[in-house]
Amino acid sequence: LWWVGKDGSRDRKLGEQEVAELVATRAGIVAATKGGEVRLIRRTLERGWSSRLIARLNAAAWTATRAADGSIFIVTETQLLRVTQVGKVTALHTGRWGKQFGSGMGQVLILSPFAPQSIIVARTGDIFIGMNAVVVHLVPRHGGYDEEWLMPRTCVEPPAGGRPTTE
Repeated sequence: LWWVGKDGSRDRKLGEQEVAELVATRAGIVAATKGGEVRLIRRTLERGWSSRLIARLNAAAWTATRAADGSIFIVTETQLLRVTQVGKVTALHTGRWGKQFGSGMGQVLILSPFAPQSIIVARTGDIFIGMNAVVVHLVPRHGGYDEEWLMPRTCVEPPAGGRPTTE
């Protein structure tokens, strides 16, 4: 993670890990990383651009977005997490989209069709996680989420507990 000046003559290293997603917040820019770090990036008059660790996840971040309350939703290989600006990490849902996302075979990288790529949060609180081959729809219910899979009927059945729809 680097900051580079507009003319390219100045730069500053802000972190070591590959960034999965950058999310703008009131406090600054939050970087969710493939190494499981969540960093807050800010610019100050005294120090210029800098970053500080606000949380460590137990898994790689795949995608992230801002929640209505200013916290960050982060999707990992198996979970939906909420991370507050002070670094409190809460697991909101353990998904049925699997744990295997990629394996190297020579120079070819084969990705699972269920690797999380994007996330949006609807005003209703519903969460949609875009994956390589499906969209996982998390419906808020009873203090948790029900998981629905949006995919063509011609696709194979989702993992146990998921519910295919054609919506």
